[in-house]
Formats: sequence, structure tokens, C-alpha cells
Amino acid sequence: MTQFLLATEMETAIQHQQLRHSGGQLEYYLAEPQQIVRPPVILLHGVLSDARLFTYHLLPALAEAGYPAIALSLRGHGRSRVSDGLSGLKAYLNDVEQTVAWAEQRYQVKPVVVGFSLGGLIAQHYAHNHPDKLQGLALMASAPPQGLERLSMDLMIREPILATALSQLMLFPGLALFNPFYLLAAQQMLFAGQPSHSQLNELRRSVKAEALSIFTEQTELKTPLPGSLPMLVIGASEDRLVSPQQVRQTAEFHQRDCAFVEGAGHAIPIENEWRQALTLLLEWLKPLS
Repeated sequence: MTQFLLATEMETAIQHQQLRHSGGQLEYYLAEPQQIVRPPVILLHGVLSDARLFTYHLLPALAEAGYPAIALSLRGHGRSRVSDGLSGLKAYLNDVEQTVAWAEQRYQVKPVVVGFSLGGLIAQHYAHNHPDKLQGLALMASAPPQGLERLSMDLMIREPILATALSQLMLFPGLALFNPFYLLAAQQMLFAGQPSHSQLNELRRSVKAEALSIFTEQTELKTPLPGSLPMLVIGASEDRLVSPQQVRQTAEFHQRDCAFVEGAGHAIPIENEWRQALTLLLEWLKPLS
């Protein structure tokens, strides 16, 4: 299956395709520059979402800058369906491994991985297991290396009402679409201010129930990533889900610096300030080209 979408604000065509996977197929969106002179960039989404989240801004913007950009829907998200018996973190890592191998074969160069939210935690584990497979790793409002249990505990202490609403949304994501209370809670968790009508539509289109197994298993990363792996840590100054303090702690754990998208909430890929994140990402990517 291939179809072409016109990305917001840009002329770049985005291909919507399926990658064959042992036991099924993975959905991905691909934006390619007219002349490929830079390494591919693979983007991983967070909870309650899928690869469509990146198609509005970051995917076409990266392609405009010369990078083949690939947004992957992890199994159970979007139209990715895999039945190989794996579940939780191990399953998601297998999906990333398949996509990294495909990207390297297609472009004959190791890719860069950008992990957003839960995708950031998955990316950290993948980079820990296969540091030689990547040119670099960027974390964007990422879950901390201490795992989802630490994130959940921190959120319950800081934002008990939002934490309770989030746990409900994990089971019944449709609540965010039809119940005003849960819609408001989702907005407060994801955006710094009142989201626009288009931002709410972007959120609604990708809402998907999360596999609860990822929250019940051990997801803590025990050791930092090797210093030889180029790494970028980005947070959002108004993030109520992954706090700025947690972003700093993630950077300290890996012995890296961090930068913040000022005025943005957690949903950096569709926040009004997404261009700040793009600028940080492109500046970091330059030496890797």
C-alpha cells in the first residue's frame, strides 16, 4: 500500500507504506528529499499515538533539509500489525531493529534515531543494545532511563489528577474524544496553552490504546549510553508529563547536556513551537552528515 499526503505548510510528498516484518507488517511514513545527501532519520512516537504525529511538521521539514525521514508506527499502533509472539519492550525493540536494518540497506548508511516520549525510552534501550548500528540518538521529551515506573511515580506526585486521567486513557483512549473531562486532561498533559482546532484534530487522528504490558515490565536502563555515541537531549519548558527536571536528570545520567523548547508542552511535534525543536535537531545533525 502506498499513498501520498501533502504535508502541512510544505510541498514534500509523504509516502504511506508498509514494511514487511516477521509475523506481520509495520506502518511507516517516508519523506525523501529530491537529492539525498544526508543520513536517514527514524522517528519513534510515544504512548496513545502513532507515526502520523510526525507527518504534520517534522517529517517534511527534515526532508526539506536533505534527510530521508521515516516515521514508524510501533506494533499495535496505526496500521502496524505483528504477531510474532513478542510483547512489551522486547516487541518494540524488535520493530525498531527491523526498521533500522531496512533504512541502512535502503540508504547504505547508518541511520539516526529520534525518540519522542515513550519512543525515547525505547530508543535508549535500542542504542544501549546496538550502539554500533546508529550514527546518533536524539531524545525529545523522552521518558527517563529509569523507566516508566519512575515516570509514573513522579507524575502521581506532581500531577495526581492528570496521572489518574492518563491511566484511564491508556485503557479507553476514546474517552479523550467524547468526554470533556478527559479531553481537557489530555490537552493539559500535552499542550502548554489552549490547542487550536487543527492541533486537536492532529491529536484525535492518532489516539490509540497502549499495550499495558509496557507498564508492568522492567524498563529501567541500568547503565548510561557510551560517550562515543552522538546524543541530543531535548525537553519542553512547560511539559507537565515529562518535567524539565526529569529531562535534566536524563541528560545527567548519560553525561550529556540538554536543551529546551521554550513555551512548549509535551506534544512537541505538533506544538506551536515545533520549529525550535527542529532548529536544535538540525544543528546537532550537521556534524553527522
